[in-house]
Amino acid sequence: MKKNSRFFPPPAYLRFPTCGLDISDRSVKFAEIVKYRKHLRLGRYGEEELPAGVVVNGVIQDPSVLLATLKRIKERAGYDFAHVALPEEKSYVVEMVLPASAGRDLRGAIELHLEEQVPLEIRATTFDYEIVHSPEEIAGGSYIVVVSATETSLASIYFDVCREAGLLPVTFELESQAIARALVKEGEETKMIVDVGREQSNVSVVCRNQVRLSTSIGMGGNTLSEAIETDLGVDAVTAVRLKEEDGLRRGQDRSPFYSIVRVATILRDEIYQRMSYWNSGRERSNIKDAVKRIILCGGNASIPGFTEYLTSGSNIPVSIGNPWSNMLSFDEEIPEITSRESLKYCTAIGLALRSVHYD
Repeated sequence: MKKNSRFFPPPAYLRFPTCGLDISDRSVKFAEIVKYRKHLRLGRYGEEELPAGVVVNGVIQDPSVLLATLKRIKERAGYDFAHVALPEEKSYVVEMVLPASAGRDLRGAIELHLEEQVPLEIRATTFDYEIVHSPEEIAGGSYIVVVSATETSLASIYFDVCREAGLLPVTFELESQAIARALVKEGEETKMIVDVGREQSNVSVVCRNQVRLSTSIGMGGNTLSEAIETDLGVDAVTAVRLKEEDGLRRGQDRSPFYSIVRVATILRDEIYQRMSYWNSGRERSNIKDAVKRIILCGGNASIPGFTEYLTSGSNIPVSIGNPWSNMLSFDEEIPEITSRESLKYCTAIGLALRSVHYD
């Protein structure tokens, strides 16, 4: 069955060498995946910092600064085309149950009910969908679809800035969808992915290789650093160093343990609240789709002791994600980028994989 899961998909012949382009509030990351002797490997990659206020909660506030940044990437790496991530903060992933009769016009049926599910006006919304179950597959004879939606104006602004910089967007998709492509292998058990970024954390559930739920939590690595600054009276640079080097290790002078725990407890509660909703609080299509594992990624996922802390009080295992899951085996090749650094590039890697694993 064909899946319709991408914004603005190109014709099949437009399979140019492209990069994955991840634009966040404080940086722009790019990555390229290339084929080498029948294997996949990381090509050119990099990161350009963005000043505060250029992009805020996924909304481009200063296009001129972002344009200059993208032009530097263009000059640095020489790309002409890009797969671009749209911000999770301004996008939505929802499940919808539709009657079998909707099969005559599923898109029209989704349009009729989408405003009930997301806070967007349908006339100003770009959306796409995937069929999770067709009527013949489940009791009740209904369609279950996953809908990805974003503001048309938001996608247009991203398109215009990238195009002006000489990086023509070939496709757009949500960050969570790109991350899932990098971290989850075909046929794996249902997983929850927690992307711990600087400003916020994005939580998604991947079931049968489809992102079925995606939400944001308004705290990330910077929230942890700020707690350390306040509690220990240190500067920002020292706070980041303590977070990354000591983390949740006890018994050290001026330990950041209690500062991190104060924030991490809230983050942990928010994560498990979303898991509870997925596992028991929604209209379930299949009892076997409960979350079996939590995968962490993002630049702040590897804080010492963080994985163990999130595991505490639950029988759900938590582990650090492997961005190379669908690319290479460490028995054959070790990437030039460190494991810790690669966690920042999950979105860009997942986007870039579209060029070699085109669906």
